[in-house]
Amino acid sequence: MLVERDYHDAYLLISAVPDAVVADIAAAEHEVRRRAADAVVQLAAGDDDATIAAAHQMVRLADADTQREAEDRIQRAARRIQRRLDA
Repeated sequence: MLVERDYHDAYLLISAVPDAVVADIAAAEHEVRRRAADAVVQLAAGDDDATIAAAHQMVRLADADTQREAEDRIQRAARRIQRRLDA
Protein backbone atom coordinates (compact mmCIF):
# COMPACT_ATOMS: atom_id res chain seq x y z
CA MET A 1 0.00 0.00 0.00
CA LEU A 2 2.79 2.45 0.86
CA VAL A 3 4.48 1.97 -2.52
CA GLU A 4 1.16 2.52 -4.31
CA ARG A 5 0.65 5.79 -2.49
CA ASP A 6 4.25 6.93 -3.02
CA TYR A 7 4.15 6.42 -6.76
CA HIS A 8 0.62 7.80 -6.97
CA ASP A 9 1.84 10.92 -5.14
CA ALA A 10 4.69 11.20 -7.64
CA TYR A 11 2.17 10.96 -10.50
CA LEU A 12 0.00 13.66 -8.91
CA LEU A 13 2.98 16.00 -8.72
CA ILE A 14 4.25 15.45 -12.25
CA SER A 15 0.76 15.79 -13.71
CA ALA A 16 -0.48 18.74 -11.61
CA VAL A 17 2.62 20.92 -11.22
CA PRO A 18 5.16 19.84 -13.85
CA ASP A 19 6.93 23.22 -14.00
CA ALA A 20 7.59 23.21 -10.27
CA VAL A 21 8.77 19.59 -10.37
CA VAL A 22 11.23 20.28 -13.19
CA ALA A 23 12.54 23.40 -11.44
CA ASP A 24 12.90 21.65 -8.08
CA ILE A 25 14.67 18.65 -9.59
CA ALA A 26 17.06 20.94 -11.47
CA ALA A 27 17.92 22.77 -8.23
CA ALA A 28 18.26 19.64 -6.11
CA GLU A 29 21.42 17.85 -5.06
CA HIS A 30 22.76 15.06 -7.27
CA GLU A 31 21.28 12.19 -5.23
CA VAL A 32 17.81 13.76 -5.24
CA ARG A 33 18.01 14.39 -9.00
CA ARG A 34 19.09 10.79 -9.57
CA ARG A 35 16.26 9.33 -7.48
CA ALA A 36 13.64 11.62 -8.99
CA ALA A 37 14.79 10.79 -12.51
CA ASP A 38 14.70 7.08 -11.65
CA ALA A 39 11.11 7.39 -10.39
CA VAL A 40 10.09 9.15 -13.60
CA VAL A 41 11.75 6.44 -15.71
CA GLN A 42 9.90 3.76 -13.74
CA LEU A 43 6.55 5.50 -14.17
CA ALA A 44 7.17 6.04 -17.89
CA ALA A 45 8.02 2.36 -18.42
CA GLY A 46 4.39 1.31 -18.17
CA ASP A 47 4.92 -2.34 -17.41
CA ASP A 48 6.99 -1.57 -14.36
CA ASP A 49 5.73 -2.31 -10.85
CA ALA A 50 5.74 1.43 -10.08
CA THR A 51 3.28 2.26 -12.85
CA ILE A 52 1.07 -0.67 -11.96
CA ALA A 53 1.06 0.30 -8.27
CA ALA A 54 0.28 3.95 -8.95
CA ALA A 55 -2.48 2.98 -11.39
CA HIS A 56 -3.99 0.61 -8.85
CA GLN A 57 -4.16 3.48 -6.37
CA MET A 58 -5.82 5.72 -8.97
CA VAL A 59 -8.52 3.11 -9.61
CA ARG A 60 -8.96 2.50 -5.88
CA LEU A 61 -9.48 6.24 -5.33
CA ALA A 62 -11.85 6.46 -8.34
CA ASP A 63 -9.46 8.79 -10.17
CA ALA A 64 -9.58 6.40 -13.14
CA ASP A 65 -12.18 3.92 -14.31
CA THR A 66 -9.78 1.16 -15.30
CA GLN A 67 -6.25 0.04 -14.60
CA ARG A 68 -5.35 0.51 -18.28
CA GLU A 69 -6.68 4.09 -18.35
CA ALA A 70 -4.72 4.91 -15.21
CA GLU A 71 -1.52 3.37 -16.58
CA ASP A 72 -1.88 5.35 -19.82
CA ARG A 73 -2.33 8.62 -17.96
CA ILE A 74 0.65 7.91 -15.72
CA GLN A 75 2.87 7.02 -18.67
CA ARG A 76 1.91 10.16 -20.59
CA ALA A 77 2.63 12.41 -17.62
CA ALA A 78 5.93 10.67 -16.87
CA ARG A 79 7.08 10.82 -20.48
CA ARG A 80 6.32 14.55 -20.65
CA ILE A 81 8.43 15.17 -17.55
CA GLN A 82 11.14 12.81 -18.80
CA ARG A 83 11.45 14.79 -22.06
CA ARG A 84 11.71 18.04 -20.11
CA LEU A 85 14.34 16.65 -17.76
CA ASP A 86 16.36 15.32 -20.70
CA ALA A 87 16.27 18.65 -22.54
